[in-house]
Amino acid sequence: MKIIRILGLLGAAGAATVGAATATSTAAFAAPASVATTPAHTVDGVHSHVSERARSITTNLTELRTRITANPRLTAAAKKTLQADITKALADTATWQTRIAAATTMTAVRAAGPARAAVIADLTTFRTGLAAARAQAVAGRATTARTTGR
Repeated sequence: MKIIRILGLLGAAGAATVGAATATSTAAFAAPASVATTPAHTVDGVHSHVSERARSITTNLTELRTRITANPRLTAAAKKTLQADITKALADTATWQTRIAAATTMTAVRAAGPARAAVIADLTTFRTGLAAARAQAVAGRATTARTTGR
C-alpha cells in the first residue's frame, strides 16, 4: 500500500511539471493579439445546424413510423403508443425548427431552449416506449414458442 501511495505522489508531481511546461510553451505559440477570433456560434450557424438536425429527426422518425406499422410482432396497443410518440416528436421538432428560424439574435436562439428540451424529452419517451415494445414482443415470442413447442 505504501508503494502505491508513493507511485501516486510521483505521478501527480510529474503531471504537475508537464502541465506547467505545457502552459508556458502554449503561451509562446499563441495567436497574435492582432488576429481577430470569430465567436463560437452565430445565428446563421445555429439556423443551419438546427435545420439539419430537424431534417434528420424527421427523416428517421418517418422511416420508423412505416417500419413500426409494418412490424407484425408488435401489438396493436404498442403500435398505437409508438405512433403517438412519433407524432408528438415530429410536432415538437417542427416547433423547435420554426422558433430557431424566427430567431434573429443569439438571445432569441437561447430562448428556444425549451422547444429543444421538448424534442429531447419526446425522443427519450419514444426510445423508452420502443424498448418496452420490443421486450414485450420478445417475451410474446418466447411464450408462443413454449406453448407451441417450437
